[in-house]
Amino acid sequence: MSKTKLITEYADANGFADYKESLIWASGNYLGKVLPENYDEWGDEKLNNFLTENARGELGYREPDYIWETIITLASYFRLTVNNKLKGDDDE
Repeated sequence: MSKTKLITEYADANGFADYKESLIWASGNYLGKVLPENYDEWGDEKLNNFLTENARGELGYREPDYIWETIITLASYFRLTVNNKLKGDDDE
């Protein structure tokens, strides 16, 4: 199963609405080009090439899996924060 399919299943299982948009937003913090809307239709090779070709700064020297995990981490924290704000839980 591809990385994009795994993360989609994870998001669905954990109730992260709009997670795809969060990943696209987070990618803009680390890549010269944000992930396109159809990134979740890509296989691992195409995703890895995109991440490697567009990584900025120190991430340009990292493996695609590390870049992907970095984007996922920021997207997850962002989504958790938004969900908590929507629920009125401002302690986070």
